[in-house]
Amino acid sequence: MKKDFLVVALVVIVLILGAWVVYLSRQSEGVADNGNGQNRAGNGQYQVEQVHLRVNNLQAGDLISSPLLLSGEAADWYFEGSFPVRVEDTDDNVLGEGFVTAQGDWMTSDLVPFTGYITFNSAGATEGQVVFMKDNPSGLTELDEQIVIPVLFAPDLMEVQVFFNNTTQDPGLPDCTNVYAVARLIPRTQAVGTAAIGELLRGISMEEEGQGFVTQIPAGVELQSLRVEEGVAYADFNSALDYQVGGSCRVSAIRAQITETLKQFPTVDSVVISINGEVDIILQP
Repeated sequence: MKKDFLVVALVVIVLILGAWVVYLSRQSEGVADNGNGQNRAGNGQYQVEQVHLRVNNLQAGDLISSPLLLSGEAADWYFEGSFPVRVEDTDDNVLGEGFVTAQGDWMTSDLVPFTGYITFNSAGATEGQVVFMKDNPSGLTELDEQIVIPVLFAPDLMEVQVFFNNTTQDPGLPDCTNVYAVARLIPRTQAVGTAAIGELLRGISMEEEGQGFVTQIPAGVELQSLRVEEGVAYADFNSALDYQVGGSCRVSAIRAQITETLKQFPTVDSVVISINGEVDIILQP
């Protein structure tokens, strides 16, 4: 009986030691840490472990814009005092990359503060990830370590101007061709002229109305096409632009609003306005 008990006890001890060895080996595979993100080991799986990296100013789901300021602490991730960081979209396309730099003696196993800016272009993407990578000069994949933090991208905006009459600036509108600029922020686009006209056709906001701005463009107007050739912008609209529009003042104001909105761009010297392709008999007083 005593012999059987010793055999059973020995088997139990061996099983416990084996489980402990497996646990330690698995712990050594997932190495990066941010305290708030995900870690990706060499097999492509995500693991969380607080060991080598802490990011102070970025958490999963944060809304970010370029340039992105990063700060935190890292141990054993630096080479020549820095390590790389990438901004990617959800398909792992690189949108921007750079380095964060140690703010102290990096040749230590202790956590060393880092900081750095990463410039990127979200290229219209709304979601992505920031990837922190251990600088691995050996090139051996088994020594790679990285942490991935999923993020949201703030809209990449640009400013355009749209033009309206203003009864505060010109009480009674003695000259209807006098139009004044209002700044609008729009998503960055190559079709900036089309976007600017779209903002013009939206009309004025309540805030702008309180500042005296008025539009003479009737409701329901749509831009059907816009092209620029040799400095001339050809803008074609639907028939709503000419619907129940009368009086030389309003007609002049409509032309001025469209013309000045397009002439803000350096490629446009003059503007030809048409309705359904017709130029000569439109917008008559």
